[in-house]
Amino acid sequence: MKQFDFFSLIESSQSVPSAPPLPVSPIVGLAVRLPAACRCGSHIGVVGSSCGPHQHRIDCKQCGTWRQWLGRAEAAFITQINCSVGAPTTPIVLRPREGVS
Repeated sequence: MKQFDFFSLIESSQSVPSAPPLPVSPIVGLAVRLPAACRCGSHIGVVGSSCGPHQHRIDCKQCGTWRQWLGRAEAAFITQINCSVGAPTTPIVLRPREGVS
């Protein structure tokens, strides 16, 4: 018996089972203004989805470089505002927390 014999062939008419899609956060795609400029000079980032322990990431809007993680508290606050009054028309200004270096 060969290893290939352990796997059954799936006919093209059968659907392949897959994991259910993950829900997309309503803040993915929103623009944010970061306190420090990227190496390309832009202060504007875009909220993206992430994996693992991080809920959201922020990438530079101009060059696509990863900039920082978005904290859960900040993501929850932006989500609440976004769901209650709608998406902002200008970038959200992110400021560093006081006392955090």
